[in-house]
Amino acid sequence: MRTDLLSRYFTRALPTPYPKNNPTQYGLYSRSLPCFTNIYKEWYQKKDGIRIQKVPTLAYLKKHFREVSLAHWIMNDGYWDGTVILCTESFSKKEVECLMKLLYSKYGLKSATQKRSKETKFLGGVRLRFSGKKENIEKLISLVLPHMHPKMTYKFGPYKTKQSSF
Repeated sequence: MRTDLLSRYFTRALPTPYPKNNPTQYGLYSRSLPCFTNIYKEWYQKKDGIRIQKVPTLAYLKKHFREVSLAHWIMNDGYWDGTVILCTESFSKKEVECLMKLLYSKYGLKSATQKRSKETKFLGGVRLRFSGKKENIEKLISLVLPHMHPKMTYKFGPYKTKQSSF
């Protein structure tokens, strides 16, 4: 890979191994670009000195949330459990319901909340669960598959497929 492609986004500092003694991953130092800073401000707030993740306004989401956003969300915080489930426990139930409204109004995707467990220490304690009906899952896959890495399609369970732009 050409290093100049990433130089816009990352500093020249060497990647940091983690854990140090027997690394399984490496951290890169990203540059503080206005596009990342603006996104960060929309998704996080400080409350009592603690950084808390929040869902931006529905107007912001309607304008900026795209199929590629959903694909990244599934690759990062999604899993298969009879249907696609997104880990949204760090959001309030009201925020998860806002995300559900967005997914339905923008893409026609049906979803519901699923309680995580009684002992959860997370804010909302609910996950976003897509309807497991075949037509709903197929619609979800058709929207996000062009933006997903082929190695991540296992998150679609028996619907996994290898079609991708990667």
